[in-house]
Amino acid sequence: RASTMSRYAPNPSACSAIKARSRSPFSISTLARAWCHPILWRRVEAHKAANPSTKIIVIDPRATDSVALADVHLQLIPGTDVVLHQALARVLIENGDLDLAFIAEHAEGFEAYRDIVLARPLAEAAQLCGVAEADIRLAASYIGGARAFMSMWTMGLNQSAVGVDKNLSLLNLHLITGQIGRPGAGPLSLTGQPNAMGGREVGGLSNLLPAHRNLANPAHRAEVQQFWGSGPLAATPGYTATEMFEALEDGRLKAIWILCTNPLTSLPNVRQAEAALAKAKFVVVQEVSNKPETLAYADVILPAAAWAEKEGTMTNSERRISHLAKVVAAPGEALPDAEIICRFARAMGFSGFDFPNMEAIYLEHIRLTAGTSLDSTGLNYSVLRERGSVQWPYRASQPAPDTARLFTDQQFYTPSRRATIHPVAAAFRSEAPDEDFPFILTTGRIRDQWHTMTKTGRVSKLTKH
Repeated sequence: RASTMSRYAPNPSACSAIKARSRSPFSISTLARAWCHPILWRRVEAHKAANPSTKIIVIDPRATDSVALADVHLQLIPGTDVVLHQALARVLIENGDLDLAFIAEHAEGFEAYRDIVLARPLAEAAQLCGVAEADIRLAASYIGGARAFMSMWTMGLNQSAVGVDKNLSLLNLHLITGQIGRPGAGPLSLTGQPNAMGGREVGGLSNLLPAHRNLANPAHRAEVQQFWGSGPLAATPGYTATEMFEALEDGRLKAIWILCTNPLTSLPNVRQAEAALAKAKFVVVQEVSNKPETLAYADVILPAAAWAEKEGTMTNSERRISHLAKVVAAPGEALPDAEIICRFARAMGFSGFDFPNMEAIYLEHIRLTAGTSLDSTGLNYSVLRERGSVQWPYRASQPAPDTARLFTDQQFYTPSRRATIHPVAAAFRSEAPDEDFPFILTTGRIRDQWHTMTKTGRVSKLTKH
């Protein structure tokens, strides 16, 4: 949801290569750890070594390996990110470290935001966050005095009951300082999975439509409906992942088709998910492996091809699209996920699913991007094979068709073309610790294990470091 509200969060304006090339005197690393994104972090280390004046702030409840490189570690209490971001903003406002010209000409909402930020004294914010007031002032001085300011963040901001607000409050720091759309400056969202960006591009969330269209927007629904030649599209989003299993358990949802995930490993309340699957009237599991626990609940198992057994594309954190060729044949009856879905649709009598190959599906997606923020008109597999990779928006008619950096023209994805500074209120939706329950349980990552360890956790060698 953060990507929908902010209008620029799903499109990282910064480029990861900045870390290797720029003379940026400042970078901020928010919840990006040395072992979570090792290639990017090596670039940060190299940049710091070549430019010792670069200041690095790490914001993390834990003291991770990234802290060793930090000039200041803001070790906040989990869940207080919005308070901390607004405390930094308060110091920036008090010190006059704002880009008033950018705010006046290219942003809106600053007055309401300023009122919220100034309503909480810095001492109170520091106490709520568990961070020393002096450290907050120091970090704010780094931001305010920087020629360029970059932020990077991962699941610590995104996967939260207030994830939208956390993202918006961080983006606000870029907007009030005008630190966006320039070399070495801008927000860089580091998604947790390969091709997470690609999934959003094609509308892979219950509240999205293809090409960053919003399901709640009537104009967006009309565009997609006209393109597909379908009946009216549903105006309300489907269930989220957790809501699905709640609905499955209480009977509102009768059947479920599980693919590309293992909810019995990744969902927060696994016992509820198990009970929900046991109550389901019909369960389909589409899998590349015979190991997942979900198979025990399946009425139908559909064998799927793994990543090297199918053709497609992936988009990384800097909007870089790469073509993935099929390397080996899939075993047995296994098929690519897209082919399984198309066969199912044809069996149900739906038209428009008779794609001759994977590229035909991709070309339909490219046509849907026309006129949107990720317009890639003219892009195809041949271009990707020849170029190796491209960054969207891709303009085939231009001498340099790739877009290395967004918002260089300071035009944003809003009706007014101004960036919205959201007056986010600091809301605490999680249960606060007390005498009976004094501890806060937080999550993190460890070296060599990936996310919820659905696959890597089964490789014994990876647990021996």
